[in-house]
Amino acid sequence: MESPFQNVISSDHTHLFLDASSVTVQAGLWHNGQWLAYRAAEAPALESIFVLVRDCLDDAGLGMEDVKGFLHCEGPGSVLGIRLAAMAIRAWRALPDWHEAPVFACRSLPLVAALIRHTREPEADFHLIAESRQTRWNHLASTAPETVEEVEPEALEALTPPVYHLRQRKAWHEPPEGAIAITSDLRTCPELISQPGLFIPTDAPDLYQVNAPSFKTWTPERHRA
Repeated sequence: MESPFQNVISSDHTHLFLDASSVTVQAGLWHNGQWLAYRAAEAPALESIFVLVRDCLDDAGLGMEDVKGFLHCEGPGSVLGIRLAAMAIRAWRALPDWHEAPVFACRSLPLVAALIRHTREPEADFHLIAESRQTRWNHLASTAPETVEEVEPEALEALTPPVYHLRQRKAWHEPPEGAIAITSDLRTCPELISQPGLFIPTDAPDLYQVNAPSFKTWTPERHRA
């Protein structure tokens, strides 16, 4: 994910943060290591993204023209929410004022793992899980914080506690007994935005899936008796 514009998030500029990868959609205005405004709503992304952005701008007393860069959570998570947020950023960057505005993307589970370490200071290694497809889960181990893998439900029973559960979509299955609910709320942790390695420059905000579905071209054939 390389960008010709900027490789480091500038603390001197206001960046718009969008995370629609979970059931709670989040938006924030980040500047100089702090949130100028932060809003979240447990509502469909299509209905909430632009409302949250407008509310953040109103709270900060700013206009959209004051935004000089974008921060995007590319997943894994809610496919529709992530694509809507990416589409919004692409639309803004198609306008003359934001042609050269830098975009930085993060991945949801590594970001939440960093949040767990920052706010809960776990004394032991931990696991973070979130539902993927209907019969599978995404899993991250704190011993490999940049690696997300897709596993079968049976694999969760073998995980050594603590196990944190991030709810990113409508629940198809219950998490393992004893799993600790966690959210991706960065309201109290604006410093994570500038933590090295979490946000990577990209010129094309998009959807990240651990195992993207594959499709085969259907070739019509006459039925043979």
